[in-house]
Amino acid sequence: MGSETSPSVLDDLDGLYAALRESGYSVTGPTVRDGAIVLAELSSAGELPYDWGVRLSPGGYRLRRREDEAAFGHSAGPQS
Repeated sequence: MGSETSPSVLDDLDGLYAALRESGYSVTGPTVRDGAIVLAELSSAGELPYDWGVRLSPGGYRLRRREDEAAFGHSAGPQS
């Protein structure tokens, strides 16, 4: 077998979001609000924290820009 990867649901987050909404679900996920990555109801997949991560230190939490376009490239937020 080669090094090919199979498409995953994460390859089409817009399509996943639309399918969930069309099926009557509300969609909750991570998003940037008030200087933190928090869980909230999303109005689109575009509200995911693309390009955002966090810098953690003892007693500290700070948003930082990431060099990739990961939607889930962050650690648990202050609500966890």
